Amino acid sequence: DNAGDAIIYVGAASMFRDGLGLLLANTNSSQLVGTFDTAAEAIVVASKLRPQVALLDLGVPVQAHISAITSLKSALPGLAVLVLANARDQLSIRAVFAAAADAYLHKDEDHAELLFAIECLMRGRTYVSSSVCHLVISGFIESCALPNRTGDGLESLTKREQQVMRMIALGNRTREIAYRLNLSPKTIEKHRMSLMRKLGVNSAPAVA
Repeated sequence: DNAGDAIIYVGAASMFRDGLGLLLANTNSSQLVGTFDTAAEAIVVASKLRPQVALLDLGVPVQAHISAITSLKSALPGLAVLVLANARDQLSIRAVFAAAADAYLHKDEDHAELLFAIECLMRGRTYVSSSVCHLVISGFIESCALPNRTGDGLESLTKREQQVMRMIALGNRTREIAYRLNLSPKTIEKHRMSLMRKLGVNSAPAVA
């Protein structure tokens, strides 16, 4: 049967894997149905588990593990891949989304953000970690300055979204922006997700 809210973990970090199982066990919406050391192992078994989301724990450098993303996406149509990584650089982020990943989450993020990212994928959305979002936004802004590129995405933003975007580009995290604008972190997250959707920065062309 299709688990619907089933999650698999692919990676060799046993401590994180065990902690993930405990974390998801305390939620009502998701469950960890399988853990695998490699993408090849996951593909053999996961076709029967039919998970909705795969958490892919990438090693360093990220580029050396990109094939795992493409393998999972090719073998399991409809699977959303959330990449867990230590890297905080545009090259790694570009490589991950160019390989058709659906989310990029830095390992330093707290459990609440991990669960929020998983929830976004369950709803068919994409996600970028708050700690690296400024790199993605900056890449989009730089691309708009290039010849033959338009700023249509920027023109569609509300004044508040433009304000939030500038603060993200400066490296401010969600809680910092919420404090400075006297808004709740949840409201800032909604603005951030709206930004990602309107600017299309989750797709490979936008961050290339």
